[in-house]
Amino acid sequence: LAEGAEIGPAHLGLGLPGPGSGPAGPVQPGEPVTLAEAERRAIDAALAATGGNKARAATLLGIARSTLNEK
Repeated sequence: LAEGAEIGPAHLGLGLPGPGSGPAGPVQPGEPVTLAEAERRAIDAALAATGGNKARAATLLGIARSTLNEK
């Protein structure tokens, strides 16, 4: 889990602002990432961080569980 009160891109495995590895694979510096891909990576990372618990993942992402289910 994230240290401190804020969760940033590095905690979600988005590979932003620099190179990193998210659930969908590595992102190279300067490589564009679509909004849909960033969203998918954030959801995958939140589900991984919560052991697949959708309610906790939705809370971590700041969205309703119904929104997570739609994604």
